[in-house]
Amino acid sequence: MKFNEFLSGKSECRLAFLGGSITEGAGASVPGKRYSSLFTEMMNKRIPEIKFTEINAGVGGTPSALGLFRLKSEVLDKNPDVLFVEFAVNDSGYGDQMFKYMEGIVRTARRWKSDLPIVFLFTYPANDYTVKGQIKLAEAYKIPYVNMSEDLKVKINYYGGNDRFLTQDGCHPNDKGYDSYVDSMMRDVFNAEFEFAFPEKPIFGTDFINPVLIPAETLTLPEGWLLSNRTLWMNPLRYICADKPGTSITFEFEGTACGLYGRIEKDGGKADITIDGKPCGVSCFWDKYALGFDRNSFSLLADGLEYGKHTVTLTVKAEKDEQSEGHVIRIAAFLAG
Repeated sequence: MKFNEFLSGKSECRLAFLGGSITEGAGASVPGKRYSSLFTEMMNKRIPEIKFTEINAGVGGTPSALGLFRLKSEVLDKNPDVLFVEFAVNDSGYGDQMFKYMEGIVRTARRWKSDLPIVFLFTYPANDYTVKGQIKLAEAYKIPYVNMSEDLKVKINYYGGNDRFLTQDGCHPNDKGYDSYVDSMMRDVFNAEFEFAFPEKPIFGTDFINPVLIPAETLTLPEGWLLSNRTLWMNPLRYICADKPGTSITFEFEGTACGLYGRIEKDGGKADITIDGKPCGVSCFWDKYALGFDRNSFSLLADGLEYGKHTVTLTVKAEKDEQSEGHVIRIAAFLAG
């Protein structure tokens, strides 16, 4: 099925974009210059009898693992007609660890709607290993992809190899770079064949049956935890806070993986993690970049657990980075699946 066939007879079409900072629009002069907004605008001009609207679910600095847990609440619950997925750059630092989460996005979306058109987007400067892995996944599920990175490289070579003509920092496009991405999308999306395969077994080995994002504000808070009036950046989730060493909070989940969606600020601390009563490392809510700006954060606490019910406990540590101004732990959501 071609894209025009899919659109035939529609009066409106909701375009969802799930990804990282490039989807969020980092580097664009204004949000309207990011690729998702430009593509939606171009679609409205090309087919004016259909009203195209944009669902932008980009979160900077986060991989497909967080995308999987955000998928239901930030994308599927908004009833998209088409889903574009962009994690090639942010997944590049994880080797093959994130391939199963990309596959989880596809399987979760296809369980929600078996004939949902999905398109993978490859952006500059994703590494070849990650792109090849995502292409393997795309071929297994008959998903078309747009290699916007290759088109951008051609233009960069035209400018003598200097990528600053088209990117802000060697990664995030400037307005001209986003224009290039949209040119690639407008060319390839209409030429693509949309099919809807669903292999019985996941090709990367893990099937996330019910990946969820559990807002921290919905939990009964133990002593020492407070609900902030503030929310995450560009997100309505309010976060809970604790700063007294020894203060703990526990949540339960069913699945094989869990994580946190929170906040890094200049007074951030550290938390000890236990899963099913066993020590499982430390989660940090401060890093050197917190000296310059606050931001949303994602951490994967456990991966590859035996499927079943698990109990996770976080305890504020007395230890902190010497440059941090405090011990504050900020959690907006618990992630499980």
